This record gives sequence, C-alpha cells and structure tokens, in this order.
Amino acid sequence: MFKDRSLFSLAAHVLATGVAIYLAVILMAKGNGIFQSGNELLSVDAGLFSLLLFLIAAILFVVALIPFVAVLLGWVAFFAKVPWLTLATVICYILVSLIGTTDASNLYFLPSAALGFVGWLQERKTKSSANPSAN
Repeated sequence: MFKDRSLFSLAAHVLATGVAIYLAVILMAKGNGIFQSGNELLSVDAGLFSLLLFLIAAILFVVALIPFVAVLLGWVAFFAKVPWLTLATVICYILVSLIGTTDASNLYFLPSAALGFVGWLQERKTKSSANPSAN
C-alpha cells in the first residue's frame, strides 16, 4: 500500500493531522464565548461598524481554516504521489506556522514542514528516477 511513498511525508501528514485536531479543540474552546447573547451587535448604532466586525470575523475564520486545508492538501498529495503538491503542502505548513492564529500552537506545524520537505525531496528523487527524461 505504501510502496513508492515517502515515510517522511507520511510522518509529516500524520503529525500535521494531530496538530490540526489539537488546534481545532483550542479554537472551539476559545470561540465558545464569542457572541453569546447577540445583543451587542444589535445595540450598535452604526451598521458600518457591524459590517466591519463581520469582515474581521470572516477574515479570522478564513485564517483559522488554513491549517485544515493544508492537512487535507497533504493527504491528497500523499495518496496521489504528486511531488509538487507535497511541496505546496509544505509551503502551507510554513505559512500556517507564520500566521499564528492562536498563541504559539501553530509553531507545532514546523516539524511537519521539515518532515514534509524531506519527503518531497524523496518523492522528487523517486519520481525522477522512475521517469527518466528523453533529452
């Protein structure tokens, strides 16, 4: 089943999946008290301020989704055996650790990025030796 696949890449994606689950628990725990009654937004006189709050919340929601999209992309890259997709996943892991949506928990993606980079190098080497170019 795992023939011609990098074990480093597998370790990177398993580790990133664990960190994403941990991050989801943290985000749910911290986001539990946001907008509990809903009356705060209704009492605001200016609709522009409410729109600004909505846009900030939407941006934070998209930023919070990036780790989970990166993990999904990593698993697709692993099972599809596509080296450039593994590299894109590694770049996403690095971006996730730089963005840092909650405390320093996103720094846990750095080991996944390092393992994924080694896995990408192995996948690229395996792919290039399996398909020699006709130059």
